[in-house]
Amino acid sequence: MAMNFRPTDDLAARLRKQADSEQTSVQVVLVKAAEEYLLRHDKTERINQALDVILVNSADALKRLGEGPA
Repeated sequence: MAMNFRPTDDLAARLRKQADSEQTSVQVVLVKAAEEYLLRHDKTERINQALDVILVNSADALKRLGEGPA
C-alpha cells in the first residue's frame, strides 16, 4: 500500500537525525513509531474494556467501598 507522508520541515529534519543515529532509514523509524503507537492504543483499549466489565460486575462493591465504614 503506497502512502504519502508530508511532515513539516522541522519534523523531517528530526526524523532524519533519529534515523541517522539509529543507522537506519526514515521509513524504518516511521514504521517502528506506527507500530508502537498502535500497540499502545490497543493496550489502552483492552484496559478500558476490562475496566468497563469490572465497573458493571462490581458496581455494588465499589459503591460500598466509596461509602466508607458504616
